[in-house]
Amino acid sequence: MLSTRSAVLPATKEVVVGISADSAIVSTDGERKVTITPDDRVRISKSKYTLNLIKLGNANFYETLIKKLS
Repeated sequence: MLSTRSAVLPATKEVVVGISADSAIVSTDGERKVTITPDDRVRISKSKYTLNLIKLGNANFYETLIKKLS
C-alpha cells in the first residue's frame, strides 16, 4: 500500500509495516530517524492523546485535501 496518496482508516484500525530489504530508515514527521531490519515491525495506531487545533480563515479541510491529492 505504498503510494504518494494518503490512506484514511477508521480510528479502531492498527497498521503494521515490515520490510523485506536488509534495512530501512523510518522517519516520523521528518524528525526522529530509526533504522529497522526485517525482524522489526512498525505499528501505527490511534494515540490516547488529543490535540486541539484552531482554524484560521475559511479554508475547508476536505477541499484543501482534494486539491493537494489531485
